[in-house]
Amino acid sequence: LCTVDVQEYAKINRADTIAVLVEQELYEQAFSIITQWGEEGTDDTVLMKLASRMIVSSDFQEDEELVYLADYVLHQGKYDETILSYLCRYYVGSVERMSYLWKKAKGFELKSYELDERILVFSMYVREFPDCGEKILKSYIMQQGKELVILAYLTYISCAYFMTDRQTAPEFFVYLEKTYERDWELDIICHLALLKYYSSCKRLNEKQEQHAEELLSEFDRKGLRFAFFQKLPLHLIQAYQVEDKVFVEERFSRGSKVIIHYALHHRGTEAVSFKSEPMRDVYQGIFTKEFLLFYDETLSYYLTVEKDGKIKTTPRRQMVLPGVDTGGRTRYKLLNQILAFKALGNQEAMETSVRQYLEQEAFAESAFQLMS
Repeated sequence: LCTVDVQEYAKINRADTIAVLVEQELYEQAFSIITQWGEEGTDDTVLMKLASRMIVSSDFQEDEELVYLADYVLHQGKYDETILSYLCRYYVGSVERMSYLWKKAKGFELKSYELDERILVFSMYVREFPDCGEKILKSYIMQQGKELVILAYLTYISCAYFMTDRQTAPEFFVYLEKTYERDWELDIICHLALLKYYSSCKRLNEKQEQHAEELLSEFDRKGLRFAFFQKLPLHLIQAYQVEDKVFVEERFSRGSKVIIHYALHHRGTEAVSFKSEPMRDVYQGIFTKEFLLFYDETLSYYLTVEKDGKIKTTPRRQMVLPGVDTGGRTRYKLLNQILAFKALGNQEAMETSVRQYLEQEAFAESAFQLMS
């Protein structure tokens, strides 16, 4: 075998020639046949042994053909620690294939710093989301990954979560929370995503409530108000007077001009005259408009959207109060209770609400006189 031209044998029976060469540990000759003629028809176990031995003999130096062979046997279900380590160091492919490699490497508890970084960076470039992205991010952070890459990936996922309501693993917000606590220079979309996540939590701990208070204060200074604020605990949002509002919140392309045409009327009646006002682009194409509705009032509205000289009109929609809070103590809630109890014919409950309203009015006038 050392003296004959094995390429002539490979022309006749490539698979058997490679198998014999590998069995005789003539890996260089076997590999040269594959690089010239390909691996088609060769037993996968033989190829795995060849790839592993060639990686060791080359002292893990990068070789494009060897990377291809290692990746091929991996996807045939044949691999060992050597092949996985080599691919973690050099393999570049689709996010899906690199994520598959990552899972196999973690099964062997291998270091994957280079692979982690490639997956995170490629995900952002091609706008894909690896199915184990939060675990890859954790692996990268645990291996002292670059702050720039970590911040970029946090921004990328935060944008997808906030702007498109993409489902995101809770573990991701643990990392987002930690970077916030460390006062890293996070993009505002990360802050918005974190607060939106808090609004979806059934219960916030003391530290999370502190974060939420800070974020609400930040957004209030910047004039950012969104409908999801209302899902936060009441004691956090009372100062910002959003719990009594209804939000019309729509998303359109950035640069659009959006006009809301609306009318307030009693439930069961038709809207007569509509008012028109521009809606403000609060953030990246999210347009909002707040309304204060009382019991038995209906908001009818439709939008006209202008973009690139084209105008489209949305269907007419309606909004009503979802319910009357019988436990509220604000002037607005007490007025709603009075209206609701009056409509229901509950005279006793209505008089109680009226009495509470008058008592609060008298107390407020007295308190302000004392302060002056």
